[in-house]
Amino acid sequence: MSSNPTPWLAGRKPAPDAALRLFCFSSAGGAASMYQPWEGRLPARVELCRVQLPGREARFAETPLETFAQLLPQVQEALTPYLDLPFAFFGHSMGALVAFELARRLRAGGEATALALFPSGHRAPHLPMRRRRWAELPKDELVGELKDIDGIPEELLDNEELLEVVLPTVRADLRAYEAYQHVASDPLDCPVTVYSGDRDQLVNEAERSGWDSHTTGPCTVHVLPGKHFFINDERDRLLELLRTALTALLADLG
Repeated sequence: MSSNPTPWLAGRKPAPDAALRLFCFSSAGGAASMYQPWEGRLPARVELCRVQLPGREARFAETPLETFAQLLPQVQEALTPYLDLPFAFFGHSMGALVAFELARRLRAGGEATALALFPSGHRAPHLPMRRRRWAELPKDELVGELKDIDGIPEELLDNEELLEVVLPTVRADLRAYEAYQHVASDPLDCPVTVYSGDRDQLVNEAERSGWDSHTTGPCTVHVLPGKHFFINDERDRLLELLRTALTALLADLG
């Protein structure tokens, strides 16, 4: 494994005793810091790897990527040196789609395959998006949509200067996400564990259940209280469920 620091893994803390790496992908416009509260809260032999895309936080000066065709090869190249241990992918919202497509790319290339996929706050990838497109909405309408799903911190809503800084990255991510077109292929063979909010306007029961068509392994769905960003409001419960799943993976590894 490469010991060189990489901007793609924010604040990485190598764990010499790790038996498994969990790579976490953020939502559209989000950043690796959304997973910082998870530090120290996973099983001892799991190394948390918070993936940081260009155009945010320490990578703010870099141009955000606006298509999955650009994004996925770069993520794959950057993370490959860190796939020397067994690994799993967690992704929330757009991050769930990135995690899913990356798992498929790795399998198609005959490389190391994910032991598990944890999609959160996202419909099954083959199902169409029900909401209107947000990427090119006027500022006030876009902010309103983000506010409605609790997708933008209150401190940003109250700070016009910060909002102007963040919105271009949000729009770039939305362009990539909204242009996504699912291409059918053989299902994964790893367990898929889905997390969803019971009041998420963007994911209904049929859409979260639809993930079972994307694996030949077991597919489990956990519904937690909350809207689209239940991942923050129900962090303790989510992490409890995730620790249980990761502990089972570790047990299988021996």
